[in-house]
Amino acid sequence: MKIALISRHDYCGSGYRLAEAINQTTKNHVQYFRLVPDGMSFGRPPTVFRFQNDTWVIGKHDVAELDELLAGVDILHFKGDEPPTEKYFPLINITGKPRVVSVSGMYFRRGFDLVSQPLEDMEVYLEETDKRTAMMADLNYPEFDAQFTPHPHDVKNTPYTWKPRKKPLIVHTPTSRAKKGTEVFLKAVEGLNVDVEIIEGESHEKSLKAISGATLFFDQCVQKAYGNATIEAMARGIPVLTNLPISSVKQAQGLFNDTPIVHTGETIKSVREAIVGVLGRDLKALSLETRAFCEKVHGYEAVGKMWDNIYKGMLKSNKS
Repeated sequence: MKIALISRHDYCGSGYRLAEAINQTTKNHVQYFRLVPDGMSFGRPPTVFRFQNDTWVIGKHDVAELDELLAGVDILHFKGDEPPTEKYFPLINITGKPRVVSVSGMYFRRGFDLVSQPLEDMEVYLEETDKRTAMMADLNYPEFDAQFTPHPHDVKNTPYTWKPRKKPLIVHTPTSRAKKGTEVFLKAVEGLNVDVEIIEGESHEKSLKAISGATLFFDQCVQKAYGNATIEAMARGIPVLTNLPISSVKQAQGLFNDTPIVHTGETIKSVREAIVGVLGRDLKALSLETRAFCEKVHGYEAVGKMWDNIYKGMLKSNKS
């Protein structure tokens, strides 16, 4: 099958990794398109649109070439929180093919707060797509009628870096202290016999280096899910503490039933209890369990196989 994977933005490279996972582990060919610049520094393919005179522009020949490419695919796959409408994907032809959307963040999450700022009503996604998936378990709402499809990570080619320390080191890499619950975390660790390292405003490479040397990684206690930083830690064998309630575990449709992720809750008391509890465990065993879980759920082969089945099912439904 030929698939066009289209991201309006790709802030953390998960769209690129998804295309890579499918291309490397299945017989399908995914052509990846990132539409607009997003300012991130690590390498991805160039964007289709470019920024000029305070707006996004695209040449007529680029539109014609892109439309010709899209006309030759079997499935249009949209990765991101924007529904596949002309409002979010202007000028190019995104009709006439089976369409699937994979939502992944705050601009789809229901509610209105720091981590929930939905762009559109749920009905828009239901009307404009043939299939829907959620890349974070808390976004897999029953009314979304979707499938949980985890973020991919090349776990097999990620080094295992966990090492025991006399004094445990907890690393935290907030992109936003308010959205990650950093102040709650700092109060929770007061008086504990641990070292804490907070990395913020640094490059992706420096953040990864810090995570690689951690005993534990604290992600966040505000959302009811986890994202790429947690996955990068787990792939290296770094046990993770994050807010992952039973509601999100259920919405993972069985993939989180044996998760080694340490659930923190949202309060100072619950975060502290989670940290104290995990420090009393066999951290080496937890480390190995964490990496194995990451490969089982987020590894390229697991994600590629899942998407191969989804694409086959979409084409079968479209023909019937």
